[in-house]
Amino acid sequence: MLNNINNNSNKANLYYFLYNQVNLSTQKGIGSISRIYNFCDINANDPIYCLFQFTNPNNNNSNNNLFQLGSWRECSIYRPSSYLNSYIPTNPILYNVGEWFQIICNSTGQYILAIDSNNNYPGIYVSNDYGVSFTLNSSTYHDYSGLSITNSGEISYVPAIRDQIFTSTNYSESFYETDNDKGGFWYKVACSSNGKIVAIVKNFNNSGGSTSNPIFISTNYAQSFYTSFNKFYSWSSIAMNSSGSIIASCSYDGYVYLTINGGSKWTKQSLPAYCWSSISMDSSGANIWLCSLDGYIYFSSNTGSKWTSCAPSTLIWSCITISSSANVIFACAVNNNIYYSSNNGQTWTSTSPNNSPSNWSSITTNSDGTLVTACVNGGNIYINS
Repeated sequence: MLNNINNNSNKANLYYFLYNQVNLSTQKGIGSISRIYNFCDINANDPIYCLFQFTNPNNNNSNNNLFQLGSWRECSIYRPSSYLNSYIPTNPILYNVGEWFQIICNSTGQYILAIDSNNNYPGIYVSNDYGVSFTLNSSTYHDYSGLSITNSGEISYVPAIRDQIFTSTNYSESFYETDNDKGGFWYKVACSSNGKIVAIVKNFNNSGGSTSNPIFISTNYAQSFYTSFNKFYSWSSIAMNSSGSIIASCSYDGYVYLTINGGSKWTKQSLPAYCWSSISMDSSGANIWLCSLDGYIYFSSNTGSKWTSCAPSTLIWSCITISSSANVIFACAVNNNIYYSSNNGQTWTSTSPNNSPSNWSSITTNSDGTLVTACVNGGNIYINS
């Protein structure tokens, strides 16, 4: 439920929602609001008011883009007929609605992973047929918080809040634990094209007197990690180029940091202190895009040397993704539509299934931008190809 608390028509409307009014009290662990809406860290036992500000969208529907999406179709999600934490039943049922948190695909789009935090059928859902159907491939539920996948789709990494890091080396057919730091507050993850280099951020690590949320890096397929950057920021997203040499991370509390040497040195980017929610880069690392919950989209075409603002409307941008060839960018917004641009944000086109606004939580694309997958929190997974 969104509530308008600013009736001054000369100002941007200020909205809020109350934590226990959006049925999140049953979510496991902490950070429920951020897991669902990509907002900042909260304590699940407290009544929380999350504030954000936006104006009415301008809906720039220019058709100047050469790139055009096809039609959207709804994916088929096969759920266990009864869910037990110890195993996955073999008699699935078709049920599409979920609390979809994040989605990602490999370079071809054949392998797609999605996290559902729905209490009835939680876990990692996998498609190996370009999104025609999804099945539950995690045998035990954990508080999954991020996704990363190699170009081939053979290796994938899934961190879990207050738990461990899970790895698959068999196209997400099964996952095993690759970290012994239970309760590690692992959040978002990125990997190189072959999966050898892995970068992961911690978040919500405010228990036991901790004063840092480090960025960790592995150079051996997540078998071990070292601390690369150690700051107490509320990291929201992390991205990496194909080789693993360029890594960028953004935070809800307004920080963006970048390394061009595999994590040896991190540089604070000259950007406004917005509530950054998502960051993405192309395969070279030259083109970097990020979006914020308070209405902004910025990009750099020279690995952070210069940044340009280019949002089509002041919306609650939840996720952004760029094709590996940097020819097309996709961004999705809460309670709005999906937008895409093929000319570095000069013009944007709005698109959504049935042309109706939805609570878009995550979006991903294959290497050339021809297959796009997006998910709705409290809704379905959609494919556009």
